[in-house]
Amino acid sequence: MDLDLDGEVNPDPGLLTIWNLRDLLARWLATDAAFGATIQIDPDPVGSVVYVDNLPARLMEALESLIVVASESMQHQSAAEIYRTFARLYPRLPPDLQRRSEDCLMRSLSGLGDHILTHELAASLSILVDALRLSGRPECAGAIALARDKLAGSISQLNSRSSRTP
Repeated sequence: MDLDLDGEVNPDPGLLTIWNLRDLLARWLATDAAFGATIQIDPDPVGSVVYVDNLPARLMEALESLIVVASESMQHQSAAEIYRTFARLYPRLPPDLQRRSEDCLMRSLSGLGDHILTHELAASLSILVDALRLSGRPECAGAIALARDKLAGSISQLNSRSSRTP
């Protein structure tokens, strides 16, 4: 969360961060490293150094942290972009990162009620639900759809942040 010159919250730095993380993860998925390959620094098998890439795990941690920040700062634009990131990349993730993504998404639902369901956020959640269903993850897709629908029930209702969703 950054403040602009007028003291208003500016979502642009967070969005730029999300886009860059999405780009890094997409590029990583395009390499052999995405499928458990290791890089040998030294071709000599006796004295070789093997590097196991932890970039995907670190990117998942970063996205998880950013979804918390989006909720705490009420940045619906950032939340929408994070959900779009998961929707776009989920089908390409290896199984262990798909499970980690599902866990992150399920955990994020507890903070979703802090947002107002803008058209952008609703569309991102719908795209994510579709991506999860197409990937054979109906339980996670159903939980996200249910959360989206509960939040949609607050449209045209006067609610405080703490009472937006039952």
